[in-house]
Amino acid sequence: METLILSAMSADDLSAFIEAAVRKALSGHASEDKSAKHDAAKPMTVSEAARYLDLKPATVYGLVHKRQIPNLKRGGRLYFLQTDLDTWLAQGRRLTDEELSEVARAVVSKRKSKKF
Repeated sequence: METLILSAMSADDLSAFIEAAVRKALSGHASEDKSAKHDAAKPMTVSEAARYLDLKPATVYGLVHKRQIPNLKRGGRLYFLQTDLDTWLAQGRRLTDEELSEVARAVVSKRKSKKF
């Protein structure tokens, strides 16, 4: 059993103690999160890219073969840049109904202005 120590503490001291404890706990988690993340500047292998995209490596190879995913090839090996993969993912984004309506309005407006 641990020894319990009780002492009088002001509200400010208690607040500072709790804040320091929370900062210490969060800083430990932050360093674990950083080590688990991929360095965005370092090229990824097929298995790293597959893990990043939540796909199977065979699917990534298929996308490369179809020239549907950006990649680099050096020395017979495939590499991927995280920025390229993020851009590729964003390009597959579907527009909302509101965004589609705005695009349609712009096209109709442009066509009307050309008639005059």
